[in-house]
Amino acid sequence: MADLEDACVNLTDLWGADATLLRERLIATPARPRRIDIVEDFLLARMRPVSHTLTPVLHTAEHQPSLRVSEAAELTGLSPKRLIATFRNEIGLTPKAYLRVRRLQAALRLLDSGSGDGAHVAAALGYFDQPHFVREFRGFTSITPTQYAQRRSALPSHIGLTG
Repeated sequence: MADLEDACVNLTDLWGADATLLRERLIATPARPRRIDIVEDFLLARMRPVSHTLTPVLHTAEHQPSLRVSEAAELTGLSPKRLIATFRNEIGLTPKAYLRVRRLQAALRLLDSGSGDGAHVAAALGYFDQPHFVREFRGFTSITPTQYAQRRSALPSHIGLTG
């Protein structure tokens, strides 16, 4: 996984003839939702199982987005250097980058649910302060949490049809 970081790679180089078959199936499928299903099925079929060593970190990060790298190392029993190597090989990211992404995902969920403003989200997710949260959010998304919330509220509401 780490070999692919920041690289532009032809899918045929990765998956051979399977990539060509995927492309042909996508071209032959006019409905976009069905195309997404095809890609999802294709990728799920190729997923490698994650090592049991990382399972506690992945599970904990899902429920505790403020997990620190030092805590992750304790969960696995690996040295920091070995933890980084294992994460890069298994996940494709360093533990710090992975945990930053998980915390951003948690922030997006909180903002989407209307569970509070930036200060509340920053405190809930263990950011040092609100400016730290804003810098981190902007680093990933190129917008501030306030701009994100404004964009979300500007989208038209979805109203389901009955019958």
